[in-house]
Amino acid sequence: MDCSGRGCHGGNADDAFPWIMDNGGITIDADYPYTGKDHGTCNAAKRKHHWAQIGGYRKVEPNNETKLMEAVRRQPIMVGFNYPGILHQYKSGVFSGPCRDILGPHAVALVGYGKDAKTGKKYWIAKGSYGPKWGMKGYLLMERDVANPKGLCGIAEWPYYPCYPCRD
Repeated sequence: MDCSGRGCHGGNADDAFPWIMDNGGITIDADYPYTGKDHGTCNAAKRKHHWAQIGGYRKVEPNNETKLMEAVRRQPIMVGFNYPGILHQYKSGVFSGPCRDILGPHAVALVGYGKDAKTGKKYWIAKGSYGPKWGMKGYLLMERDVANPKGLCGIAEWPYYPCYPCRD
């Protein structure tokens, strides 16, 4: 966040993935820890300790949770969604709304999916950016396979993933 130029003021794959490519890669959390705070000063030396590189990024077919699930089976997928303020208090369980009507300003990484044994609700496992003290040790369960083709809170509207090498 310190080196992106945007800090805690939002961002998206259209900014993040090209930044990683222009920077030559990204470092690991152990070398340049994410704090969830905007310090405003980029440690340029640490930002050059590249651990992972990408050759580009691709978009998953939008508004299609089946395609999104296929993509999540292969790797984490970045998604933007209509972040309702109520999620600041999220602790556990499958979140089912309510949602805001506009896309953004939040993004998470979808890292898996499942089904709640008690309620039968299908869900996405999303890694948030608020650290391990938020949600379920930094994770959120968001309801999956809802009636809206955009998914709950628009989660299927703008899914992206990094690739290296990128193949069509």
